[in-house]
Amino acid sequence: MTTTCPSANAMQWVAALFVISLFGRRARSVREVQHALKKLHGTLAELGVDTAAVAP
Repeated sequence: MTTTCPSANAMQWVAALFVISLFGRRARSVREVQHALKKLHGTLAELGVDTAAVAP
C-alpha cells in the first residue's frame, strides 16, 4: 500500500486501533460493528483522508 501524505500511515494505525478496541469490548451485533465502521469512515473523510482506497 502506498501513502500519499505523511499522515496516511498514522491514520491507518488509528483505524486499526479503533477496530481492535471495538472487538476488544466484544460488540454485541454485526449491526453495531457496521455502524461503528461507517462512523469511522465518516470521521476519516472529515479529516481529509482519502477513504476511496479503503472503502469496501
